[in-house]
Amino acid sequence: MEEMRNVPFSNNQDRLSNLPESLIHHILSFLDMKYVVQTSILSRKWRYTWTTVSTLVFESDAFNDSGEKKVQSFMRFVTSILMLNISDIDKFDLYYSWDSDKIAKHLNTWILAVVKRKVQELNIQIEYSIAWTMRLPHCLVTSESLTRLLLDFPGSLVLPDSMNLPRLKSLYLGALEIDDIKCVNKLLSSCPVLESLVIKEFCVRAGHELRVNICKLKDLDICPCHCGESALRIIKLCTPNLTSFTCEDYMINEYCLENLSSLATANVQMTKGVGDTNIGKEDLFLKRILVFLMAFQNVNELTLSSDFLQVLSEVPSLIECQLPQFRNLRYLKLDMRFIRCCLFPLAYLLTSSPCMESLFITSKELDSEDDGEVVLSGSCILSHLKYIEMREVKGCNNELIFLEFVLKNAIVLEEMVLYFCDAGSSPSTNTRGVPDKLNVMKKFSEKVKALPRVSSSLIMLFC
Repeated sequence: MEEMRNVPFSNNQDRLSNLPESLIHHILSFLDMKYVVQTSILSRKWRYTWTTVSTLVFESDAFNDSGEKKVQSFMRFVTSILMLNISDIDKFDLYYSWDSDKIAKHLNTWILAVVKRKVQELNIQIEYSIAWTMRLPHCLVTSESLTRLLLDFPGSLVLPDSMNLPRLKSLYLGALEIDDIKCVNKLLSSCPVLESLVIKEFCVRAGHELRVNICKLKDLDICPCHCGESALRIIKLCTPNLTSFTCEDYMINEYCLENLSSLATANVQMTKGVGDTNIGKEDLFLKRILVFLMAFQNVNELTLSSDFLQVLSEVPSLIECQLPQFRNLRYLKLDMRFIRCCLFPLAYLLTSSPCMESLFITSKELDSEDDGEVVLSGSCILSHLKYIEMREVKGCNNELIFLEFVLKNAIVLEEMVLYFCDAGSSPSTNTRGVPDKLNVMKKFSEKVKALPRVSSSLIMLFC
């Protein structure tokens, strides 16, 4: 090493070209192919390097032409690269953001080309403003080399009758419209080693049933399309090895969670929807969220939406009911309104989670029609709770009541951090704004500091 330090550096030395070819290809994998091709002018050694790279990235925004000329240039470029590149393709990324239906005619040709070259990762993301239909070629959904597939574009997707993806481990379906959900169920059942599944803004007809029955699935992120709130969809999950589950959906939809015994992390953003469609559905919504609670008994980390808590508050004598206990829960994150009905489910979650260590709460806007005070009586020993973080604190009485409840029961609490809301959200905002926030923070922090506490080592921070 010392000898290398003493070697004089020559300005003409091409240190980049002397790197191993595998490392050069790795560096080029982070660049759009337009710029990779431009490296051919660097030297003779670089003249044909672009023809052997195994990661091909094409972004339409890299082209500076305009209108139809830009579309044609991009399509010719992609086609030329696929014709002249001589290596097997590990990864093919296509990002297209123009309004033109002509690329649809080329997609299948490009897919056929990369599948023939044993592509392992295929990512197609298209921003489209017109309706179109994509028919996946049979060779793609029977590929023996494909390990990751991402399809994200607004349009109809037509799948072949027979499918088999023996090596596919990651599948992302976004913004797609499916007429026959049976084809999607067949696609999922054709991926025996699938470990990660993401379904975003996925439009499924009312009354259809989406089934996810994959033994090896570990990560699931599902967000069906929010069109037609009254349209009931059924989502059935049987995933014994699932460890991470994220769900964003309307409560009108039905979830059947048969086997989530390995689940460690859950993030459920369930909403009731808007308008008169919610009238008379309180019992149905409650039934929906109880299904989730029963499935989450073994989780370590849990995130819940404000509507989830508000519906849960409809259970009478919540803490005394035979609802599930969360014996393994260490980390709880909530969006909630500090109104009468929501404090009781919060107390239930604390009481039912004896091993909880960290609590994160974001305080939502107060409901002017139901912001009365409530009394949280009784005691529950929070023997593991060490950290509390509250954001968007308004300084209301119910926030103070909750903090009093926690400080009386958290015997090992070490740190509590309160982030107050911006001046514009403060209930006592004036035209200057900032002084009001400081005033609310000062008064509320004094009240919190005066509360009795059982932890002798507590540090309070007010921001």
